[in-house]
Amino acid sequence: MPLITFLASLLGSLAGFFGKWMTKKLAIATAAVALFATMTLAMVVALSALISGINAAVPATICQLTSLIPDNGPAVLSAVISAKLIRFTYDWHTENLRLMSYIT
Repeated sequence: MPLITFLASLLGSLAGFFGKWMTKKLAIATAAVALFATMTLAMVVALSALISGINAAVPATICQLTSLIPDNGPAVLSAVISAKLIRFTYDWHTENLRLMSYIT
């Protein structure tokens, strides 16, 4: 009987440890997704404001050329910039992991 109680308490503490670990990982991942979405939205708003500012500051003849920019231009620009940032981050992390594998 003492063996069963020992195994049950061991299983309970192991489940508690993994529960804390997974909760922490999930919280970090959720925060990262929220931060990425917020940064992307901020980039779209900033690019829209830049295009609107350029429209207000240039002469009318040049302002007509901005009608060639599609309505989703800021979203496309932010997607391109986000993709380049994601690729840079991926390359940076893989390089760090490669260096750490040489050290250890």
